[in-house]
This record gives sequence, structure tokens and C-alpha cells, in this order.
Amino acid sequence: MIIGMGIGLLSPKFEAKTKMIFKDDFNRANSDVLGNGWQYYNTGSGFLTTFCIDNNTAAPKSAITSANAFQDCGVSDNLKISVKFVAYANFSGITFRRSSDPLVNTMLSLRSVDGSTMRVDRWVGGSNNTTIMTLSGLTLVNGDVWSVECNGSEIKVYQNGVLRGTVVEASGQSNTSHGIMASGNLTARFDDFTVEEI
Repeated sequence: MIIGMGIGLLSPKFEAKTKMIFKDDFNRANSDVLGNGWQYYNTGSGFLTTFCIDNNTAAPKSAITSANAFQDCGVSDNLKISVKFVAYANFSGITFRRSSDPLVNTMLSLRSVDGSTMRVDRWVGGSNNTTIMTLSGLTLVNGDVWSVECNGSEIKVYQNGVLRGTVVEASGQSNTSHGIMASGNLTARFDDFTVEEI
């Protein structure tokens, strides 16, 4: 008699598999640039290296200009972009489905607005943005991990693995760059940035 045969069939455990496209834990020496292939927003007169490494986190370098850094990951659909907000700052967060030409600067973003609000915005030409979803009444705590899942025109936003909102947005579905941003502050800090296929 064989004991235990078939137990796995009685209680199967299925796990979703993901494929890591890009990961950066920022664990390297302090530097005036992020390194690791990060690109920066082009002002037309040159690239601004607006993020640096500070104590093993990504940190904005200037309170005067908007800090933007991104990776061209080669995927725009069926993906999840995540980052840890080590320190929140207003108008700082994730950029996704960003145009590969940084001078065009067309993208979507998930940003903190204040101590209890996150917002998903659509950007065209890097100037005017349109809010497409507002998440309010949240408890935002340094160390939160925010994620954006893109599946076709459906965008889902998660805080620490908890679904906070879903919105349909058709723009940018062919854009393959994703990253981080901080607008006019020096206090934002990010860690553990990942892009995964789902």
C-alpha cells in the first residue's frame, strides 16, 4: 500500500507566475546619477540628471524642476510596475506607459497629492495633465508599496497588494518606458522598483 499518493490532487496549490523585466533596489554607493541604465527627461537643451542615489534609495536632486527617471523595458501590456515609497512627497510617484522619446514626454502617472490622496494622471507633451482617477481617504505610510497593473486599456492600482481602484484609459498602450517622478521637492525617496510581466 502506498500512503499519501494523490494528496497533491486533493488540495492543489496554484500560483500566478510572473517574469521579471527590470528590477532596481538602488543598493549602491551614493552618486549624482542613478546608473543601472536609467534615462532622464530631456529638456530640449540636454538631459537633466534629476535623480541620484542617496543612502540606497532613489532621491530627487532639485526642488526647482520636476525629476523624472525611466527605463525602456520593451513591454507596455500585461505588466505590473511597483515601487516602495520610502518617503512620501506631494506629486511624487510612478510613471508608466511613457513615450520612448523623453522629449515628447507623453505618459501616465500615479502620484501622491497629499497625505491621504493618490491620483492617476494622463500627460501629453509633458505639460498639462488630465486626472483620470482620484483615490482619496487613504492612509499613506512611509514604506508603502504601490503597484500599477496594465492589461489593455484597464489599469489597476494597488497599495501594499490591496486593490484601491480600476480605471479604463486607452492612451499610451504602445509606450514601453516606466519609472519614477518627483515634482518640486527633495524629500521623496523610492526603493525596490520593479517591472514584471503578468
